Amino acid sequence: MRIGRVEASLQMDIMGYQFPEIVPDGSKDWDANWLIIAGTATMGGQRSWSFQHPSLTTWEVTELIGWLHNVAGGTASWTAKTEEPRGSNAEDHDHSEWLSFTEPNFSFAVGVLDHLHVQIYVALSHEAAEPPIDSMHPKCSHISISASREDVTKAAASLETQLATYPSR
Repeated sequence: MRIGRVEASLQMDIMGYQFPEIVPDGSKDWDANWLIIAGTATMGGQRSWSFQHPSLTTWEVTELIGWLHNVAGGTASWTAKTEEPRGSNAEDHDHSEWLSFTEPNFSFAVGVLDHLHVQIYVALSHEAAEPPIDSMHPKCSHISISASREDVTKAAASLETQLATYPSR
């Protein structure tokens, strides 16, 4: 999945299951459904970094796909309260209005919606944050991404295609 433009973008790809050898033990087997997510974030058209970590479960990717479809359709929840994030630390943000997951690596919110474009805020924390990474004092990097609704639909479709290779098990 790629969303954004030269100024700010996020590339996220499913690399595989964290534990591919696990045989699921009932429904919603957490260990069997953790996915390794690799990606690249770009800010300001010049700063970029890459990450790779088991960050989302199969059902969390499904939730992200649904949210992206809702953003593209103009019906998204998790709308940011402010147009721009207030600071560089996770503590500075009201993440109650953000789509968040079990691992704190990714959070998403939509800011401005009009009939053609959206503003998506992405918080990248812990292993997905901009280096250097300090496990004792995790930081959070924020990207404000402008995208067309069509591009958001394409991003959701890309994730759907990837997830089909790594379904819930």
